Amino acid sequence: MALSRASLGLMAYQLLHAPETRSRRHGIPFLVLVTQDVGTGARETLRKDGAVVVEVPKLTTEWVRPLMPNWNQVLTKLRLWQLIDFERVAFLDVDTVLAQPLDDIFDDPAVEEQDTIPSRRSGTTEIAAAPSKYVLAGNADHHSPLGIDKASSRANIDHFRAGFFVLKPDLDLLRHYISYLSLPGSFQPFAPEESLLNMVHDRDHDMPWQQINMTFNVRHPEMRDIEAGAKSVHEKWWGHTPADIHLWLDGWRRRMEDFHGR
Repeated sequence: MALSRASLGLMAYQLLHAPETRSRRHGIPFLVLVTQDVGTGARETLRKDGAVVVEVPKLTTEWVRPLMPNWNQVLTKLRLWQLIDFERVAFLDVDTVLAQPLDDIFDDPAVEEQDTIPSRRSGTTEIAAAPSKYVLAGNADHHSPLGIDKASSRANIDHFRAGFFVLKPDLDLLRHYISYLSLPGSFQPFAPEESLLNMVHDRDHDMPWQQINMTFNVRHPEMRDIEAGAKSVHEKWWGHTPADIHLWLDGWRRRMEDFHGR
């Protein structure tokens, strides 16, 4: 929990305050979704850092057993689709660190509304109807902006990563997702929300996910990625990273702590 709070503090600092990375557009709030077990003190710290705290109900099901114990609540991420006061929501995993502002992600062609393609798979009365239009744009399984053509297989290129993406909130789509939770075995349970989103938004199905410009987010980066224009990285600044990346991440952590007086 302490690491998560520190990471959220860094994210708030970068999105709202740091000159190199803060939003250039007025009126884009920094939302943090919490469940009822997040205490008052933690919520007040988030608000003090500039976050808008939104409490949502947990989303779980008995048959889903994630690969990692700390993934037990990741299905709650689907509650993003109930934020219908917003036209678009950009989700950033807690271990995202910015190198540049991310405002332009809302102008990427991939975040435009898509038409659902009819009759590409058989339906069932147990699954709630999919909406006629949707938005889900994110990144393939890659490690650098130039790495997509070097992926080991086409499956990697088609695999949607659930750590950084843009969506249009939609209650019908949320109901569609949730209806799969009542069908044991309908998707692989090991990385639950990512598996479900890949199943529903498979490139060969009726609501294929769209690829954003790959410079918006890089997993397991090298400094050359940042120097080449990567706008954010998905890396644990408290974990094992290359020395130059570790120094870069730690520099941001220290700046955040100085800013917040921690």
